[in-house]
Amino acid sequence: MQLVAGSKIGPYEILGALGAGGMGEVYRARDPRLGREVAIKILPADFSLNPDRLQRFEQEAHAAGILNHPNILSVHDIGRLNGSPYLVAELLEGETLRGKLEHGPLPQRKALDYALQIAQGLSAAHEKGIVHRDLKPENLFITKDGRLKILDFGLAKLTQQDVPLAEVTHLPTSPGTEPGIILGTIGYMSPEQVRSQQADHRSDIFSLGVVLYEMLTGKRAFQAATKADTMSAILQKDPAEISQIAPSISLPLVRIVQHCLEKSPEQRFQSVSDIAFDLQSVSGISDTTAQTTIATPHRAVPLYAWQFLAAIGILGAIFFGILYYRINSNVIDVYHASVEIPPKWSFELHAGNLALSPDGKYLAFVAVSDDGKKQIWMRSLSHSSPELLPDTEGAQFPFWSPDSQYLAFFTPGKLKKIKIGGGTAQTICEVPDGRGGTWNQAGIILFAPQPYSGLLKVSSAGGQPEIVTQPSEPTFSYRWPSFLPDGRHFLYLDFNSNTPGLYVRSLDSKEAKLLIPKIATNIIYAEPGYLVYFNEGNLMAQPFDADKLKIMGEAFPMLQEKVNYSQIRGLTAFSVSQNGILAYEPEEPTITRLVWLDASGKEVESAAGDTYDRGPGFLLWNSPRISPDGSRISVLRWDKNSQKYDLWILETSTKQSTRLTMDRSVDDIGIWSPDQSEIAFTSNRTLLVKTFNGAADKNLIQENQDLHPVSWSPDGKLIFYNRQNIRGDADIYEVSALGNEKPKAVVATTNDEQVPRISPDGKWLAYRSNATGQNEIYVCPFPGCNRQWKISNGGADVEFWKRDGSELYYQFQNRVMATHVKISGNEFQFDPPRFLFTVPRDTTIDISPDGRFLAAEPVLESNQNFLGLLIHWPNTLK
Repeated sequence: MQLVAGSKIGPYEILGALGAGGMGEVYRARDPRLGREVAIKILPADFSLNPDRLQRFEQEAHAAGILNHPNILSVHDIGRLNGSPYLVAELLEGETLRGKLEHGPLPQRKALDYALQIAQGLSAAHEKGIVHRDLKPENLFITKDGRLKILDFGLAKLTQQDVPLAEVTHLPTSPGTEPGIILGTIGYMSPEQVRSQQADHRSDIFSLGVVLYEMLTGKRAFQAATKADTMSAILQKDPAEISQIAPSISLPLVRIVQHCLEKSPEQRFQSVSDIAFDLQSVSGISDTTAQTTIATPHRAVPLYAWQFLAAIGILGAIFFGILYYRINSNVIDVYHASVEIPPKWSFELHAGNLALSPDGKYLAFVAVSDDGKKQIWMRSLSHSSPELLPDTEGAQFPFWSPDSQYLAFFTPGKLKKIKIGGGTAQTICEVPDGRGGTWNQAGIILFAPQPYSGLLKVSSAGGQPEIVTQPSEPTFSYRWPSFLPDGRHFLYLDFNSNTPGLYVRSLDSKEAKLLIPKIATNIIYAEPGYLVYFNEGNLMAQPFDADKLKIMGEAFPMLQEKVNYSQIRGLTAFSVSQNGILAYEPEEPTITRLVWLDASGKEVESAAGDTYDRGPGFLLWNSPRISPDGSRISVLRWDKNSQKYDLWILETSTKQSTRLTMDRSVDDIGIWSPDQSEIAFTSNRTLLVKTFNGAADKNLIQENQDLHPVSWSPDGKLIFYNRQNIRGDADIYEVSALGNEKPKAVVATTNDEQVPRISPDGKWLAYRSNATGQNEIYVCPFPGCNRQWKISNGGADVEFWKRDGSELYYQFQNRVMATHVKISGNEFQFDPPRFLFTVPRDTTIDISPDGRFLAAEPVLESNQNFLGLLIHWPNTLK
C-alpha cells in the first residue's frame, strides 16, 4: 500500500514517504490538531489476518505508548487503514546506530554516552514491565543533537512467524533487514532466545552487551559463516577479547561488557539500573544528583532494591549511602567506584598523594586548578561531591591522624594540620620541603623534611623536631615513612643510597632492616596483613607479619589496571583505609614524540628515529637541548629497565641516538658548552661536566639541596643553576665552569627564583620568579641584577632566548608566547608578549639556530579526570 502526499490517514496528512521494507512503509505526516510533524508506520496487512496477533499488537502498542522517556521513541497513536495496523510516533532526524558503525568503532567516550542512554531508556521500559527483545543497532536512532532513541518497543515479540528452532536456516540473509522471528535478530539474541525459552528483561541486558561490544570494537560479538553457527556461538563461545581488538578500552568498561554477556541470565547484571550506574562510573558522565557511581559488582544488586532506591530520589546521596553501608556492614561484595575531579582542576601526582581517612569516611587529595592554584579537596564517601578544604592553599602530601579527626599536610616551609569539620590550619613546625609523613596513636608525627634527608619526629601539638634516622651521605634520601600498627615501628623508603629499597625500623632503635630491595616507591601496611606498594606498573599486595616484621609470601597484583607512578618523587598515588577501601589513580597511558615545529607551531618532521614508546605513565623523551650549531640534541630518555631518566645525544641529521649516562643515578637536563665540547648536568644533587674528548668528568658542586643547571654563559666561563634553599624555595647561582671558584648567588630573595637563562650576548639574565604571587618571567642586567623588568603577565612556566637574542619566548601551561627585544644602552626594552601557538600540556621546548622549535610533546590517549576506589579490596586476594 503506497500513499501519496496530500492523502490522509485519520486526522494525519501525509507529507511524503520516508522509507519502506519488509515491515511496512514509513511516512512523514502532519498532525493538524497539534501543529506537529510525526512519523507513521503502516504495518503489513497480514497482521489483520490473525486476530490474536492483532490484539497483542494493539495491547503492546498501547503499552509502548505509555512510556515517556527521552531515550525511547514516543508513540502517539495507533489505528487501522483498510485492515492494516499503523502506528504514529515522533518524527526523528538523524541516523541509526548502524549507520554510524559503518564507519568503524566509536570512541570510548561516545560509546559510553550511547550505552548509558540505552540503559536509561531500557530501565524506564523495564520498570513498566516492557521488554524490547530485539535490541540492535538498527533499532537505535541517534538524533542530530546526539540524543539516542530506542525504536520499535514491543514489536519484536509480535512481528514474526512462529517458526521452530529447527527451521532457523529460513531466516533472512541480512540480519538488519527485519527483526528475526520469535528469537530476535541473529547475532543480537540472548542464549535464552536462541533456545526459544522465556526471555525477560535480562535478555535485553545481553543484547545491550552485544551492542556495546560492537560500538567499542567495530566488530560483531557473534558472527559466523551460517546462522546456525552464529547461534551456536551465542550458546557456547565468548566473543574475541576486547583488549585484543581495541587495547585502549579501559578495563572497567571491558568488565561491564563481559558481565552483560554472561550465558546464564542469573550471572548477568540483574537490572539495567546497575549497568547505568556502572557506565556513569567509567565514563564520568553524571547528572546533577549522581556524580560518583559503583562499577562492576561481583554480585549484582537485586532489581527490587534499585527500584526502591530510585523511588527515594537524590541518587548521589543514595549511592554514597549504599557505599557507606556496604563498607560498614557484613556485605563482602567487591565494588569498584570512581571519584571525579572537579571541572577545571586536575589531580597531579607531583602535587601530592591520596589520603583515605583510617575510618574510610573521607578521601583527601591535592588538585591543581587550570590557573596553577594547588589546594586540598575533601570527598566524604557519604556525599556525592567533593569540597575545597579551606586554608590549604599550596598544600601537598596530606596524611591523617589515627582517629580521622585531623588532616596534616605540607606547605612551602611548614608542616600543618587542620581539624575536619571546621577551623583553620595550625602550624606544627617548620619544614623545608616535606616528602611524606605518618601519625601514630601517641601523637607523634614522623616525617621526611625535604627530598634529600633523614627522618624527623615531632609532637602533633607542635614543637621542635628531633632526628630519628639520618642517611650516611647527603645525597641519600629517606622518605614516605609509614607507621605499623604498634605505632613504634615504621616503614620508609631509602630512595637512592647504595642499598635502596623498603626498610623497617623502630623509634626505639637505630637498627634498620631491609624488607624489599630495589623498591623505589612509597609503601604502606594495610590490614589484614599486607604491604602495599608499586612495582612495574602494578599495585602489589604482599603478605606481611607486622609483629614479626617478616614477609610471609609472594606479592601479587591488587588490580587488573595499571596505576600512575612518579619517578621524580618515588611516589605512587594510592591509599588504604582500615575498613577495606583502596583509593588509587589509574594510569593514564602517555606517548611522547620528539618533533620539529615551525614558527607557527605546525609539525614539520620527527626528530628521532624511534619516536613512540610506552612506559608506566612517563614521557619517553623530555627536556631537549639543541647544541649551539644545531647538529646535536641532548635529551632525557626514560629507561624502562632502570626506571629512571638517562641523558642521550641525538644527531639531528641522521636521527641516531647515543646513550651518554648509564649509571643508576637520577640524571637531569643536560646543557651544552658554547664550543659543544662539554655537557653539564646534575646527578644525585651533584653538578657534573662531561667532556667529549675522553677527559675525566668534572665534579663542580655537591650540594645538600636540589640543584638544576639551566644555561652556560656564551664566553664559556660560567654555569647558571637554581638551588633549593632551606625554606623549600629556590635561588639562582653561578659557578665557574672550571670548578676553581665557589658558587655565587645571583638572585636570592625571599621569593622562589628559578630557570636562569643568560642571553646570547651574555648581558641579560632571564628567570622565573613568584614575586607577585604567581610565576612570571623577569629580566635583569648581568652582572649585578640590580634592576628587573617583568616580561610576562598572567603567568609563565619557563623561558628561552632566540639564538640571536632578538626574541624571548616563554611557556605558560599549553601556550607559547614571544616578545621582541630591543636594547637601548642600559635599558631593556621589549614589545608586549604575543601569542604564537599551543602545545600539549607538559611539552618541553628548545629553539634551533634556524628558528625551528624542538618539542618533546606528550600525546595523551585519554583525558581521564577521576580517581579509582576498590571497596572490600581484601576479598580480591582470597
